[in-house]
Amino acid sequence: MSKKFLILFSGLLFVFGLPMQAQNRYFSQNATISFDAEGTLDDFEQIRAKNTQCVFVYDAATGGFEWQVAIKDFAFANKLMQQHFNENYMESEKYPKATFKGKIEEFKTLNLSKDGNYTVKVTGTMSIHGVSKEMSTKGEFEVKNGKISSKSDFVVALADYNIKVPTLMMMKIAEVVKVHVNTEWQVLKK
Repeated sequence: MSKKFLILFSGLLFVFGLPMQAQNRYFSQNATISFDAEGTLDDFEQIRAKNTQCVFVYDAATGGFEWQVAIKDFAFANKLMQQHFNENYMESEKYPKATFKGKIEEFKTLNLSKDGNYTVKVTGTMSIHGVSKEMSTKGEFEVKNGKISSKSDFVVALADYNIKVPTLMMMKIAEVVKVHVNTEWQVLKK
């Protein structure tokens, strides 16, 4: 387990307020967040990135849900694009992470010990680029043969998080970015 993960995970557990019963807590140290920021100009490179080192925590007893992602861990096919993303748009030295802290509404209907698909609504605060905003989105949990996964799709408007796109790039970079989250959960054991 990497030192970086242990620090992030420990921080999330602290924020969530231990002690709690471990069987009610779930985590993922390798959740995936990907995005598509391709603009309307058809002949330009795809502006897509993926981060597979996202840390997620879910407390089934309270419905508390939280994730944290290091901005620098988003990987692009084009390394120059990745450099511009970190230096010019996300300013990842100044704003090194994005977070979400919220709750799954009606969490008592989510039975992670029983096979099935469960549609949920998550409401909370997302913080990106030094700006925190309330948001809600739908997601889906799937329990199959004891394995738990979840996914969600939502959009992020760059202007909402004070991420500026130069006029020359407006046709190449979308003003509203499509985000996809995919998580494989594990039970947190004592």
